[in-house]
Amino acid sequence: MKNVEICVRAIIQSKGRILVCWHKEKRYYFFPGGHVDFGEMAESALSRELKEELDITVKNSSFIGVAENIYNEERDKHNPKDKNKARR
Repeated sequence: MKNVEICVRAIIQSKGRILVCWHKEKRYYFFPGGHVDFGEMAESALSRELKEELDITVKNSSFIGVAENIYNEERDKHNPKDKNKARR
């Protein structure tokens, strides 16, 4: 069975700095945000996630792009443009 997960992320800038989060267990940086619930609009999901995680309210936002990633069963990340790896 194939599952599709949609996530939203925010690039939050203040005084020339950008906010990033650190995953302690997996040891990587990521932008704040989270999963979009079924039937939820992306903008609403981002506002909800930022309120839940950081207790902040989105006042001004704009869409800047999309990034696609494919993961295998072991949760290893593969670039979707590398079709040989993605099909393993």
